[in-house]
Amino acid sequence: MLFDNRLVHNSVANKSGKDRVVVMAGVYPSEAPIISCYKDETDKNSPIELIQQEEDFLLTYPNFKNGCRCRPETGHSIGFVKWSNRQMSEQEFIALCEKYNLEATNIPELLTTAEIQTGLDSAAAR
Repeated sequence: MLFDNRLVHNSVANKSGKDRVVVMAGVYPSEAPIISCYKDETDKNSPIELIQQEEDFLLTYPNFKNGCRCRPETGHSIGFVKWSNRQMSEQEFIALCEKYNLEATNIPELLTTAEIQTGLDSAAAR
């Protein structure tokens, strides 16, 4: 499956007992800086810190997979942005979809979390 990372998405817990192989890739302009984001989860009002990293960050940072919720030990802070984790209402979501001409989805027909996990387990068994 390929999709734009800006698409709202989720990954359910892997309870299969088997590895779930994932490949993540991106295409960016060569001059685009690598900026990681950190939010202090112990403070619900904490802003998000933007941390500029070296070009090889994604290849050499040792905690990219296992410590991704920790503040990176490398890079330098370039500022903070405010964050609101207020949940969007269904009406607000629909209004945004309409604003950007996104087609409606028949939500009741979407797969449930259990169906998604079953599909992932079946794919892993192949």
